Amino acid sequence: HDDNVYFWDKDSSSVLWSYNVGTGSSAFVKIVSISADGNYILAGSDNDNAYFFSKDNSTPLWTYLNNKDVRTASISSDGKFATIGAYEDGETDSGSNVSLFKNSLVDRPSIIPYGPRSGSELDEPVTLRWFAGSDDRSNLTFDVYLGTNSNPTILVANDITNLSYTPSGLSLDTKYYWKVIATDPTGSSTSSTMNFTYTTVPDAIVDANGNGDYTSIQDAIDNATAGDYIRVWAGIYNENVLFDKTLTLVGNGTSNTTIKGLNDGTVVSITADYVILSYFKITDGSVGVEISSDYGNLSNLNITGLQAPDQTVDNQVGESAFAIYGNNSNYTKISYVQISEIFAGKGKGTGIGGFASGIHLENSKNGSIEYNTLYNITGGVGGKDSTNGGFSSGVSLYNSDNISVHNNSVKNIDGSLGKSNYLNGVGGAVAGFLIVQSDENYFRDNDIENLVGGKGSSRNTSCCWVKSGGVGGVSTGFYFKDSFSNKIVDNKIIEINGGNGGSATTCGECYNAGGSGGLGIGIYLRNSTDNLFSGNNLSSFGGGSGGSGKKPGTSNTAFGLYIETDSFGNSIDLTNEYDSDEIVYIYNKTNYEISNYILTADSNPTNYGKIVIVDSDNVTISNNTIKNYQGYSGETWNTYADTRIVSEDSPLLSVWIAGSGVGISVYNSEYITVQNNTISGIDGGKGGAGGDGRIGGEAVGIYVKHSHNNKLLNNTIFDLTG
Repeated sequence: HDDNVYFWDKDSSSVLWSYNVGTGSSAFVKIVSISADGNYILAGSDNDNAYFFSKDNSTPLWTYLNNKDVRTASISSDGKFATIGAYEDGETDSGSNVSLFKNSLVDRPSIIPYGPRSGSELDEPVTLRWFAGSDDRSNLTFDVYLGTNSNPTILVANDITNLSYTPSGLSLDTKYYWKVIATDPTGSSTSSTMNFTYTTVPDAIVDANGNGDYTSIQDAIDNATAGDYIRVWAGIYNENVLFDKTLTLVGNGTSNTTIKGLNDGTVVSITADYVILSYFKITDGSVGVEISSDYGNLSNLNITGLQAPDQTVDNQVGESAFAIYGNNSNYTKISYVQISEIFAGKGKGTGIGGFASGIHLENSKNGSIEYNTLYNITGGVGGKDSTNGGFSSGVSLYNSDNISVHNNSVKNIDGSLGKSNYLNGVGGAVAGFLIVQSDENYFRDNDIENLVGGKGSSRNTSCCWVKSGGVGGVSTGFYFKDSFSNKIVDNKIIEINGGNGGSATTCGECYNAGGSGGLGIGIYLRNSTDNLFSGNNLSSFGGGSGGSGKKPGTSNTAFGLYIETDSFGNSIDLTNEYDSDEIVYIYNKTNYEISNYILTADSNPTNYGKIVIVDSDNVTISNNTIKNYQGYSGETWNTYADTRIVSEDSPLLSVWIAGSGVGISVYNSEYITVQNNTISGIDGGKGGAGGDGRIGGEAVGIYVKHSHNNKLLNNTIFDLTG
């Protein structure tokens, strides 16, 4: 017999605390029970007492005198309820009693996951199970989160009432984490996080060292049956791979299992449906993975070191480079892929540089691009005879609809160099996300950071009055062309900078000027309407610097949104911000008021001004403070309009004539009242450098166009500079 209650951590024999129930022949502990979550302990003794403890303290939360020996004790899994049974030796059954206690310290609802046990390795089916408690069980619901991060954030089941959930679509040899949030009318409770690894026995093993069924991945594929699961052990596999049947191919990790292409073409080609490819490093080629089939699943890949060949035919565009290229690939899922060091080929003669993109989908629908990391992607250098640098993009969609694009990171993309021996090569354009003829896609929670347009061509070979530097390339977080009904929500876009202008010859009496800098733009809209923009956070943009020359090129500016006149019809709500100022763009509103906004950040939210009203009526704009706006700069002398566009799918690379600086713009609207606003620090764009550089822009406090029956009252406007 012992008169103490002892409490240990399960991983140590050292007692955390103990409690003595008293002395005497009848003072010893008879029974102990602990809640499933380990938070509460119930003990009963032969001295007629029950003791209830928290795991954190040896002092009982309460003691109950039963006047009979406590012989049994039990506590609910969450510690909410406890029972004891008591009787004295020699008593009849009628002398026994059972007591029920409620622990008010336990929050309800409660949730305790128990299966599968953390660290388990499981094959199908996997069923997640948990205990739960509530004082209102009929209104108790559960949200299940599952993912490969240790703090899972992907909601896979919402408001279910069962105490179990069976997930589907699990990737082989992948460790998953899961948790459950229980909710009833009193509030919510979050479970601890559990984990398991989903695995199965392979049908074939590939080992470069000869310890498997095959030493070549392609041999294993050629001899497999559709539906087989193939494991590939660590090693370097020098081969190009073709999937022409439904298979699952899993490597031994992106740092250990490498597929190294044999030529300048595609390293992995997928033509069969329902192919799963994961845990490989893929390198050496111009295309990492090309998929032209449906229901593909590409995950946990490292695609790096791709270089498209330079063009060898005069006046032709450089070859393109893609980490993942999908064409007519529907229901494709691309997730947890790291993409880096992707370079397109050089153009030749008048050929522009090649196009480089991390993930490119064309003619594809109903897929997902999620949790990928993309960086160091650069288009090809332009040919030597007055050509532009190639386009660089993190993710590009062409004629692709209903794609979910979320939680991706696109960083550190530099535009390619413009090149020219005769005229002025424009620096390559950059877009974090390039969207062309693509509708009803959903872009959310993506991070875009540190994009820089390419440098314009430099002209330092000889002294000649026709040799000015090239214009720097534009850089934009999102670029939309001919695209409709997309949603762009809660994305973060920071450090977007236009490319620097190229330098020019500076000898004698030459009038050669450095090229003007390129624009930095958060979101560019071209012939695109009915799109929704909400909750996007934009900050720290800049235009490129002008190049050196007899007349230095003009540095440029940046815009949160650049909206062409064919793209007014978009919903851009007031939750979007640029440098902590709200982006105030009002389209198709009636009986609306914009009042008391302080918009003084040293930045340009749109290319039309700080407050923009389009196709609206009965709108009041009052008591706002507007300050600091800079129009975009004009081009350098001898920079020709036909060098402005890399291709019809590229954004505006430079602007010929400088733009106006505007405080408030009103377009095609009626009965607009603009009153009691203070507007200052508005500057028109700088003129282009050189003997015939493009003229500078106007500075306008309030600009009204194609609008009628409006009132402008008591506004204070000063410090305007053209």
